[in-house]
Amino acid sequence: MGYLAVARIPYELWVKFVWKLIAAWLVIAALVLVVGAIWECQPDGWRRDPGDN
Repeated sequence: MGYLAVARIPYELWVKFVWKLIAAWLVIAALVLVVGAIWECQPDGWRRDPGDN
């Protein structure tokens, strides 16, 4: 947090700006994980074949 001190930005002001960004990233990441789980995404492709167990 040294860059905040050098730039003379109060921590409270920085948190007010950043919390919305971090919350948006968390929501997007959760949605991507849920969609991936629903679609059964695999590392080697979008979807595994129904015959594969």
